[in-house]
Amino acid sequence: MAPFAERIQRLNADRGHLCVGIDPRPGRFPAEYQAWCLDLVDATHRYAAAYKPNLAYFLTMGPAGIEALEATCVAARASGALVLLDAKFGDIGTTASAYARFARDVAGANAVTINPYLGTDVADAFQEQGLDVFVLARTTNPSAEAIQAHAADPVTEVFGELDVGFVAPGNKPERLADVRARVGDAPLLIPGIGAHGGTPEAAGKAAQGGPYLLSVSRGISQAEGTFPESATQAAAELAQADR
Repeated sequence: MAPFAERIQRLNADRGHLCVGIDPRPGRFPAEYQAWCLDLVDATHRYAAAYKPNLAYFLTMGPAGIEALEATCVAARASGALVLLDAKFGDIGTTASAYARFARDVAGANAVTINPYLGTDVADAFQEQGLDVFVLARTTNPSAEAIQAHAADPVTEVFGELDVGFVAPGNKPERLADVRARVGDAPLLIPGIGAHGGTPEAAGKAAQGGPYLLSVSRGISQAEGTFPESATQAAAELAQADR
């Protein structure tokens, strides 16, 4: 088992499989985004193996958003969880290195998601900065199949030679199982649980054979009830469902 897989395996053993997505959408959540993000971390840290802040939503807030992202990542790391910046970076060379320095030094992330279209150079730049990488293999959106039916196998084959993880869809268990079969015991990041139709039980079964993280955003932050108590309850239930 490669070093990154070993780290995620230890994380699973210590903290479970739940990855809490942090998506502070303008117009949907309170105006004080930073306080909301910190409340979400505080409400769920007992159940979270990882946190996945979505860079796009923080960028919409301008400089205040970058401050909120930094504070959120500090709190998430302090909880002992992995901090995974979801940005789907996809560049090479010095530009990729600049993105990596932002992810590590400004945001304070441990890992990132990347787009594989430009090849393994994308992963190299982030790994050189000490960041772990999850590569998009298959995604949750319906139109992805037209491209990924042809591209997913080359992606897993080429990137499978590196010490990386892969993104696979929790709302498409058969596709998730295909990715697991191709990448062996590499770590999987599994979105699509909850609002996109996937369940922890089905996704967890399809992901067997290596370490994995089940990513849930709206199913926790927008759970029925009064926030942040509702987030605590939802995180507890999701963590228990995958046991």
